Amino acid sequence: MFKKALFILKNNPSYFFPLIAGLLRRIVLVKTFSRFLYPELITITVTNRCNFNCPGCSSNSPLYTRKNGKVKEVSLKDIKKVIDEVAVFKPFIYLNGGEPTLRDDLVEIIKYVKSKKLVCSFTTNGSLLTPDLLEKLVKAKLDFLSVSIDGPKEFHDKIRGFKGAFDRAVSGLESLRLLKNKYKVSYPHVRLASIIYPENINNSKYIINLANNLKVNELGFGFLMYYPEKIIGMQKKFVEKNKTGGEEPIGLKIDNNYRFNFDEKKYLNFLAYLKKSKIPYFFAYQGNQYKEYFDPGVFPSNKSVCLTPWNNLLIHPNGDLGVCQGFRFGSIYKSSILKQWNSEEMVRFRKKRAQGPFPVCFRCNEGQKIKFDK
Repeated sequence: MFKKALFILKNNPSYFFPLIAGLLRRIVLVKTFSRFLYPELITITVTNRCNFNCPGCSSNSPLYTRKNGKVKEVSLKDIKKVIDEVAVFKPFIYLNGGEPTLRDDLVEIIKYVKSKKLVCSFTTNGSLLTPDLLEKLVKAKLDFLSVSIDGPKEFHDKIRGFKGAFDRAVSGLESLRLLKNKYKVSYPHVRLASIIYPENINNSKYIINLANNLKVNELGFGFLMYYPEKIIGMQKKFVEKNKTGGEEPIGLKIDNNYRFNFDEKKYLNFLAYLKKSKIPYFFAYQGNQYKEYFDPGVFPSNKSVCLTPWNNLLIHPNGDLGVCQGFRFGSIYKSSILKQWNSEEMVRFRKKRAQGPFPVCFRCNEGQKIKFDK
């Protein structure tokens, strides 16, 4: 974490005070405040289009707008307006999808974000990281790039539903390393992101070796996010009762009586192997109750804290404003984004989340530190 902060400051010196402010946000109890002046992270879902069809991906959400048979996406002009409004607060700008590289104007978006001296990043499946695009990303001074690979070639291609997915991603990472060496730059900081599948732990051990061979900057692991079918019904009742919350759980939908074949001993061996990695690593799930995590009958404790509603603003492809769960509280086409950020709808959402997880928070690791009552 310290090395990453130094990387940010080296390439973006104006982020010294925003980084300090971000640290203070995490120290202050979220239950104390229902309003925050501005979001620390702004995620712009530049598209919901994707050339893959991965199970459990949030991009499969039905809640995006189609017009004349085409997916409606926020224009470059409107994205620039958003950046202009928030630039003074120095938020981190994260471009997400779908698959962001499907946008023809992706590089132009990044250039504009960087022209405002903001930190910019995006996540990709790596299938479209051509040498030409990679050179443009380096020249645009993209700060962070996350590439998702979940296991060896055969497994990864099967999960992605795309033959050649693995080879394309690896080729892109190799090309980027050569380009960074050519131009003698440290950016973009590259993370190899991977999901730990409970029944395929050895795939994650493979990813450790791959990351070290590719000499990426960081290795990121996330537990498989999932939810039983009954969660959808529980969330609908929750929303009706509390007049807040969205109805989109994130992750893989499973049958109510499904049980994972999770071997804790194998997982602990994986953790021991990971410690030998020369590359820094990050875990989205920061707990140590592994059996509880993969027991669909166990719900998170009210002690499971999440800072997302206080820190992270999500802009959907049609311009809607949200935070998570599919909950939406405004639009970039209405009044000031920062004014809507502290609307009564958002205040109500934060106050309720401060009391404990919603049903759809079941196994969400997007900012939530999951805990279980023993």
